[in-house]
Amino acid sequence: MSEFIKFETLKKEPDRIYELIRENNVGTLIKLLDRLGKLSSDFDKKPLIELLTHQNERVRSLTVKNLAKLENIALLEKFVHLIENEQSSIVRREAVSAIGRMRNPINKSLLMKYLNDPDPEVVLQAMRGLLVFKEDKEMTYSQNKSS
Repeated sequence: MSEFIKFETLKKEPDRIYELIRENNVGTLIKLLDRLGKLSSDFDKKPLIELLTHQNERVRSLTVKNLAKLENIALLEKFVHLIENEQSSIVRREAVSAIGRMRNPINKSLLMKYLNDPDPEVVLQAMRGLLVFKEDKEMTYSQNKSS
């Protein structure tokens, strides 16, 4: 299956992603994750969640990027866990970006917390995630308070 991936088939049958995980062909996994494109809200996220612990940093970061496309608030805990425990800057950055892409007001306090992260790339993604809330009164208050 490795070399002749039909991406549309994989979107409809995410269980076939498990075959790729078992084969552990990193190049094929990266190609798959890089080309998945738009995912429907009912896409089965389980095979992707399994890839969050893959040994390859690029696989993990692309997995986060694809999970973010689902804009599923149920994934928030997974993203926070990655930010708090992951060593890779790129994976942490993608996880913060994923939280921001949800555009959910519930996530504002989390994004504010990551403005103090030691990694400037994480801080940048937190700032980008907060931009959608720039008109909120509490955001204006926070900006004035920090001036």
